[in-house]
Amino acid sequence: MNRREFLRLGGAGLAGTALLGTLAGCGGGGSAGGGLTVASWDIASDALRNTIPLFKKKRPGTNVSMQAITIDYQQLVPRLQAGSGAPDVFSLAQQDFQNFLTRFPGEFVDVTDRMEKYADQFAEAPLSHARKDGKLFAVPWDMGPVGLWYRKDLFEEAGITPEDVATYDGFIEAGKELEQRIGGGAKMTAFDASGGGTNPSHYHILLNQQDGSFYSSGGGIDFTNEKSYAAMNLLDRFVNEEIVIDTPTYDESSRAISNGDTATSMGAAWDVGTIKSAGGSAQKGKWDVMPLPAFARGGRREATLSGSVLVISSQTENEDAAWDFIEQALLTREGQAKSWEQGLFPSWEPYWETDAFNEPDPYFGFAVAPKFADIARNVPALDYGPNFLDFQKPLMDAYSAVLTGDTPPQEAMAQAEERAASASGLKVA
Repeated sequence: MNRREFLRLGGAGLAGTALLGTLAGCGGGGSAGGGLTVASWDIASDALRNTIPLFKKKRPGTNVSMQAITIDYQQLVPRLQAGSGAPDVFSLAQQDFQNFLTRFPGEFVDVTDRMEKYADQFAEAPLSHARKDGKLFAVPWDMGPVGLWYRKDLFEEAGITPEDVATYDGFIEAGKELEQRIGGGAKMTAFDASGGGTNPSHYHILLNQQDGSFYSSGGGIDFTNEKSYAAMNLLDRFVNEEIVIDTPTYDESSRAISNGDTATSMGAAWDVGTIKSAGGSAQKGKWDVMPLPAFARGGRREATLSGSVLVISSQTENEDAAWDFIEQALLTREGQAKSWEQGLFPSWEPYWETDAFNEPDPYFGFAVAPKFADIARNVPALDYGPNFLDFQKPLMDAYSAVLTGDTPPQEAMAQAEERAASASGLKVA
């Protein structure tokens, strides 16, 4: 499962299952006696493994063992519950970390002082997920700035320019024109238009683009606000105006790209790999990316879709070594190069200035990363908060009700608030 599929399925939802269940199969934990255990998943694990030689230059006498964990946290949660056996260093999704801080207080090392000289080198959005009560308990790793990927050839054939889709109103009108002017049944865009998935990621993107929130200023649940309605109403318009191909799963999204069924994809920086693999040689040089359309002309066009952090377990017996590992991996250009090689877009801004980051991609014919860096500099932070795991299912139900059941967003979101309140114990604002 790749990163896009993880987010589409909802890492938080999977984590919620782990947090509520009784899980086994934990295996060993942190390393004593001068050693260090580091844990992560899929390509993130590969990036950290490739960082070990850099760490060994600083600490040649410290052994590092890599531990595989799954993105549903099944190996981590029991160890945090038990207070023993956790890896010294491990990764968590940004959207889940505040929940972990609340459910497992005291299990994460405060890195505020160590991060003092680095904190201003991060965009606020990823840094906010690592902070609680003014203190930092994690180092931001990767992030997912979102842009509008689009097929240049299909736009040209339909007579559409990037300026035509600078707003969502223009995007919808261009979508109608595209279907009329070109054959083959291509739609303007693709996303989960039926609620058949498990994570309403496009709702999150559009809420974040407006600097929205799931909470009121007083900390209560607030899904019934104008920004929330605007996000859902826009997705509903896409469906009603018939400019969407329904792709509730990652495989269906890839197939829509591969078959030329969609002219755009509202996706994060890491979708570069998806487009290359799905588009193949036939679509080489035919894709470009720009900021999202704005809700109103001149409005914000930036958004982000989660990412991850690295943490130090308070169970560690090697806190200084654990910090040195994170510092080498995430706070040096050499370390970040190992993550970028795996397609992980860095939250640490100094890496954005390197030659490797700004190198043109031969598949696209231009440097992809700088375009997303321009987006990442200005993304607002979406506060997932400590109760987000309890919100996932109610929000997904509301999403489905609006897009497939003709339920007004006001009604669907009000029902979602009540269900989220029952699951979380929070009050509705």
